[in-house]
Amino acid sequence: MSVTIERSSIKNLHGDHLRLINPSCRVSTNNTHLFTSTLLNGCGTQIEENNNELIFKNKIITYDDPKNIITRKDQLEIEILCKYQKRSNVTIEFEAHRPPISISERGFGTFNYQFEFYASQNFQNMRAPESYPLEYNVGDKIYMKIEPVTPVLNTEIFLESCVATPYDNPSYPISYPIVKNG
Repeated sequence: MSVTIERSSIKNLHGDHLRLINPSCRVSTNNTHLFTSTLLNGCGTQIEENNNELIFKNKIITYDDPKNIITRKDQLEIEILCKYQKRSNVTIEFEAHRPPISISERGFGTFNYQFEFYASQNFQNMRAPESYPLEYNVGDKIYMKIEPVTPVLNTEIFLESCVATPYDNPSYPISYPIVKNG
């Protein structure tokens, strides 16, 4: 989760004493901006959910320098929210051993996933890169592992459906189901 804010957008900002919920997570500043970055499960970030979204929340807050006896700085609290849709369609042209797939919805955020294929149901022997492209017959079992590149505590991924189509269009009339009903 990364945040950049123009200093001029906040009245009476004293940017040298800012942090996130976790006191060890400081906010950096320069003459024009303040900025910070943390993992979705770092720096005191809290997770909430509703029917459609996972919501990651943190705050940029001021802290007083313990060396100062008197402080006259305004207290600042900026709530940070990153929302991720729980359900989305992923369409890709499969290419083995490429960078992780990025899924982004309405500018709310990005989850990166890694797809790997295995030789058997014990998921011990990953298919070697030189064996690609993999070929399967309709009805063959495919052992595929999909996981987030950066796991988030207390969340899990659920793959409801996955289809193969000749084109990058999940609604294309010719498709072959790989996963049905999770």
